[in-house]
Amino acid sequence: MKIVKIVFIASLCAMLISLAACNAGEPPAPTPPPAPPIVETPPELPLLEDVDIEMTAPMADDWAFDIDNPESPFYLPAIGRFGLTESELAYYAEYIRTGDLAALYGVAPMSVLKLWIQAGIEGQIYEEFQLFHPDTLYGETFEEYYFMNMSDGMEATQRVRQRFADIFFAQLEDGDIVEQGNRTIISFDTEIGERLTLTLRLSDDGIWLVEREIF
Repeated sequence: MKIVKIVFIASLCAMLISLAACNAGEPPAPTPPPAPPIVETPPELPLLEDVDIEMTAPMADDWAFDIDNPESPFYLPAIGRFGLTESELAYYAEYIRTGDLAALYGVAPMSVLKLWIQAGIEGQIYEEFQLFHPDTLYGETFEEYYFMNMSDGMEATQRVRQRFADIFFAQLEDGDIVEQGNRTIISFDTEIGERLTLTLRLSDDGIWLVEREIF
């Protein structure tokens, strides 16, 4: 077997030497230009459809039991009620219908904040995500936001989400508003005595949007 390999290698060397001798008197062939690099276009991720996500019946029943039962450690008492004014409902309906932020041009920061909360209550998660100022997302995509919120309040029924809004945002309009040019800072108390601060920023299109915060 070794002899066969040696003979094969010797024959190959002889062929290469012969080719080199034949080409010795010819000018070298021009080097072809390098091929342009292949740039692959990343596939576009399809936007998830707007779906009102509901928990399974047993889980929803557990949530309802906990938030309604004063003896449960997860009891959520709520005296106030979060809701939109008549004009805010009109803005919200137009925004949800069109999905266009232009529908909110000229809407005050407080009202935009309330529309953002309402979108969360109703499970309109894409419209909720759009109301974040893009400069505060730091590269976060809608798909990532959707995934991260699937295991939080979005899995609850709308009634449970409304209860959370009642606890945290019922006193929103009684809060303090500080205007700083293209930013508006709103501080308010929750039903459980916690002080929250949310900030909105004016977009390049002149629309107030919520600054993204990780709670």
